[in-house]
Amino acid sequence: MKLFRQMPVWSVVSWTAIISGFVTKDDFVSALGLFKEMRFLREEINSHTITSLLTACGRSSFTETAGQMHGWIIRCGFDFYPAVAAALIIMYSKVGDIGSSERVFVNIKSARNSNIWTTLISAFAQHKNAIRAMEFFRWMLQDGWRPDQFCVSSLLSATDSLSLGEQLHTHLEASQKIFERIQEKDLVSCTSMMAAFVEHGSADRALGLYQDMVQKGMILDEISLNLMLTAITSLRSLDKGKEIHARALRLGLGAETVLHSKLVTMYSKCDSLESARKIFDLLPYKDEVSSSSLFSSYARNECAVEAMLLFKTMLVNGFSCRCLQHVIHSHGPWPTKVTGYRHADALIHY
Repeated sequence: MKLFRQMPVWSVVSWTAIISGFVTKDDFVSALGLFKEMRFLREEINSHTITSLLTACGRSSFTETAGQMHGWIIRCGFDFYPAVAAALIIMYSKVGDIGSSERVFVNIKSARNSNIWTTLISAFAQHKNAIRAMEFFRWMLQDGWRPDQFCVSSLLSATDSLSLGEQLHTHLEASQKIFERIQEKDLVSCTSMMAAFVEHGSADRALGLYQDMVQKGMILDEISLNLMLTAITSLRSLDKGKEIHARALRLGLGAETVLHSKLVTMYSKCDSLESARKIFDLLPYKDEVSSSSLFSSYARNECAVEAMLLFKTMLVNGFSCRCLQHVIHSHGPWPTKVTGYRHADALIHY
């Protein structure tokens, strides 16, 4: 700031740079103060200056300032600049006024571009308004605009929030149609679609997408592998589970990752007890999910001694009463050779 004040001549570039610097440091009061000084000195203001300031106004404590700023933008004719319009949509979305975001969009019909459409759809997605996001996406396609990866990912995340009753299948199909429109599918869009399949119980379709990704030579990351383990666990596909395990090892994902806890669950659900136990013993932290999954597998396979030893370990590790009660009551009668099981409830509260 001292260097800025020492400059013999201030240009719109230097003003915008110093304002952007304050915005980057979250010093929004100073940024707005400089803008007021610019106006007082009748300095030139351009769209770059305004978009920086709109970022500063996108906070709940600046709601009134946001409205004033928008009014000034309209009076000066900057509202038809695409970058400014997109920044206005984001600003109103951040202060919780998604209705004003939509009104900005409606009022700039001649200035709309793909980025503005995407910005509004993303805003609706962030506000969990999947219906409106999908409506605007349909209108976007009808107007001949082509969605980018970010637009599709935003829309898929919005449709994930629709999981009620008969709408479930309809919106999953809609998500897939959106996905199929992407000509160059990348890891982000594929993982988003995979997440939609998994969350909506279509594990077989998630597996099919995974196989397509592998055939195309995509390098899967920990997120996509985690999703696949969830799908494979529900399908009880041990061979595919081993394949994911091998990929995790090639990626160098260690036992400290969430993925290894899910591997315990997968091997346990597939009743591959030896593999489940080996990975379980490597975990630096044995959480309730992995411990309960291994315990369940022991119970199903009547490995009574191993199950009781694990149960005692869970007691020592201080697992919640609710978790332990669920464990001991969700597997039916126990073999009579496990002495002390009849006192398990008492042990929980000991």
